[in-house]
Amino acid sequence: MTVFRDRTRTRTVQSVSAQVVYEKDHFRLQYGLAEALEHIPASGDRGKPAGAYVIFRYKDGSHSFDYMTSSDIEQVRKRSKASESGPWITDWPEMAKKTVIRRHVKLVPLSVEVSGLAAAEDCAYAGESQI
Repeated sequence: MTVFRDRTRTRTVQSVSAQVVYEKDHFRLQYGLAEALEHIPASGDRGKPAGAYVIFRYKDGSHSFDYMTSSDIEQVRKRSKASESGPWITDWPEMAKKTVIRRHVKLVPLSVEVSGLAAAEDCAYAGESQI
């Protein structure tokens, strides 16, 4: 489990967790007015990655989540300059989690400082100036 603690001045985010879902895991996802996410990892061989999700928990007790299929994550990987080397090859599950976090963080209330850091990182990945 990947967990990050919010260190922003806004202090709205309590925690962030991201997981990879595999083919043999029990996974149920429902969007809409009665949103639900249920994930029980399989024992032993879990099969191939099916996708990844992130859950943001807020200090007021609310939460938000997002899910990306492996196909969605692969589309992001293909746009990366390092798509055929480095962590996309050696640590695909961690890159999958990072990808779903980065997509969902755009919807989360963050401090100006954290938003600026995320924008600079986007520029770095695109090979653009971070200034």
